[in-house]
Amino acid sequence: MFFKKNKITLTNDWTTYSTTIDDNEAIIHLDLAAYNEVNLQYNHTYVIILKNITAEDNLVSRLIIEINNKLLKSKLAIYHISTYFISANRECYLVYVSNQEIELNQLLNRIAPEIKSEVVFLRDDNWNYYFTILYPNPYEHNRIINKQIIEQLTAQKESFKESRPIDYYVSFQTEASALAFIKDLPQEFSVDYASLKNTDNLITLHFSNSTIPQLENMNEITSELVTLAIVHEASFDGWGTKIHK
Repeated sequence: MFFKKNKITLTNDWTTYSTTIDDNEAIIHLDLAAYNEVNLQYNHTYVIILKNITAEDNLVSRLIIEINNKLLKSKLAIYHISTYFISANRECYLVYVSNQEIELNQLLNRIAPEIKSEVVFLRDDNWNYYFTILYPNPYEHNRIINKQIIEQLTAQKESFKESRPIDYYVSFQTEASALAFIKDLPQEFSVDYASLKNTDNLITLHFSNSTIPQLENMNEITSELVTLAIVHEASFDGWGTKIHK
């Protein structure tokens, strides 16, 4: 069985994004690849709720580090997959997965007895909390990826001044869905019909347009493509371009 205890997190693929939870604004810091590491082996979810606290409080970072250090030293099979804040409630949520039933209340009382806290134990949650509450929806995930691509281009001295070909990729369950998607594509896109092939039981498609790859512009274009992909039960797989310095 998968087990490692030299760190409290599962991967380094963490991101931060804003969303709403129960109609309240939330800031979520999330391990996007955690599920790929362990799948359902870690079936229990623990949510530590720190009350009367916000992301700006200096105490937060110290508490998180101290809690995670204690859990790491305990050598229990428990891993930190998310931290998120709901400012309206003045609450910080630390989310963990484990394959063991662990008593966390005593640990919290020892570390920070002055902080009002609560532990929610979701037995046999099987990552439901992760995917229904924490994981970004297709539009949020798309904006996260766009931001990462723009940061990579910036690091390579992209000028963001010249229009150039932008390549987009979508995958489908059936060729019929792919052809219907192509039919609904706006005329600004040029389809590479030679790319339409079956790869690992998925139909892949490459198409392009010409534009300047600025973040706001790419968010607008790819949001429309995400919507079109959802309509045709497809997966929008992202975009790429050559650097213009």
